[in-house]
Amino acid sequence: MNIDMISLKDIIPKGTTGVELGVWLGDSSKRFLDMGIRHLHLVDAWNPEAYFEQSVNEFGSVDNYLNAYSHQAGGNTKKHYYEFYEKMYNEVHLKLLPYSDRVTFHRQTTLEFFNANTELFDWIYVDAGHAHEEVYTDLYNCVDAIKPGGFIIGDDYSWTPERGKAGATSGVNQFIKETGLTLERFGAVQYKIALRNKL
Repeated sequence: MNIDMISLKDIIPKGTTGVELGVWLGDSSKRFLDMGIRHLHLVDAWNPEAYFEQSVNEFGSVDNYLNAYSHQAGGNTKKHYYEFYEKMYNEVHLKLLPYSDRVTFHRQTTLEFFNANTELFDWIYVDAGHAHEEVYTDLYNCVDAIKPGGFIIGDDYSWTPERGKAGATSGVNQFIKETGLTLERFGAVQYKIALRNKL
């Protein structure tokens, strides 16, 4: 969530249309919009259900997930988390109200978004699920939703052993290996993948 916005200002041109996969509290969304982009599509289920259904998730288990944000959710039960995500969704709407003419909310999973989408975007920011398969799938789905010459940017890549997230890193690495695309580094844990043409 700690995006290097200084570097991004050199990467994302003003007047472009982008997608943010994984919004959480909307802090990075606000920063994107303040950079002068034309329109931002926000994709986030704001629902913990996916973590409850996964046999293996980025936290290792459902119990680990429930404990990870219990201080923010007000407890470590599923009920606490449903209420927490609903509150978060409403707060993001309020936070981005001044930008409402340049924002479209998609309260759904990334897979649901891509399955329904018919638009092409200048760029997509990948920061939703951080398990290997989630990142890998999101990256492949981005390819068909980005204009020729556009690019993917993402977060939580382990450029050094002590930074980043393992699932995000391995998902990106597999995607890069299979596509032959180039991974560019910026910030502490961010990356850019330029799309030459459709794969």
